[in-house]
Amino acid sequence: MEVVAAIAEQRGIKPAQVELAWLSSKPALTAPIVGASKLHHLEEAVAPLEIVLTAEEIEQLEAPYWPEPTLDITPPFRYPRAGKVHDRDGKKG
Repeated sequence: MEVVAAIAEQRGIKPAQVELAWLSSKPALTAPIVGASKLHHLEEAVAPLEIVLTAEEIEQLEAPYWPEPTLDITPPFRYPRAGKVHDRDGKKG
């Protein structure tokens, strides 16, 4: 959060806008889910579409991240048959 706040302060924008700008820089993301109850909330949420973070800023934002392998959320996943209840590790219930 300190890095996000520092980048936001340097750019004169809100931390949430830095976060959304970072998210929009990722090719796998098509559209973040943003909740807005007022027009100005929506305007603040779409403003990051115009913000392009530098490679250095992205590196700073991603530095604390440690990727870890995922467990039990990859195939084999079997689709349930009608009348049967299955969980992800194949047990029937």
